[in-house]
Amino acid sequence: MAESTKPSDSLRNLSSYLTLANARSTLGFDPATYGLTEKEAGNIAYAFSVYDTNDNGKLELNELSALCEDLGDGCPLDSDEIKVAYKKLDVNKSGFIEWVKKTPKSATASQDE
Repeated sequence: MAESTKPSDSLRNLSSYLTLANARSTLGFDPATYGLTEKEAGNIAYAFSVYDTNDNGKLELNELSALCEDLGDGCPLDSDEIKVAYKKLDVNKSGFIEWVKKTPKSATASQDE
């Protein structure tokens, strides 16, 4: 008898798909632009869907802190280290770590609406 897909795997796949589809439709995200495969983009989308608890497409300091806590198995970062990481990951200095930045094409489309 073939092993069936676990419900948690199905939810993970659905969450990744929905986050990635939203990034494509609202932000014009294309994984190839960032040198990512579909699978890599899906993994990133999944991480955002797990840790972006208010579903705004951005990681806030408390959300990054939760991610670091989960990844810091045996070697947690202190709050100062998390703040330094947060500042470095906030590449456009918006105050957030964003899933993707709007592309010029999607920014123009938003202005036309």
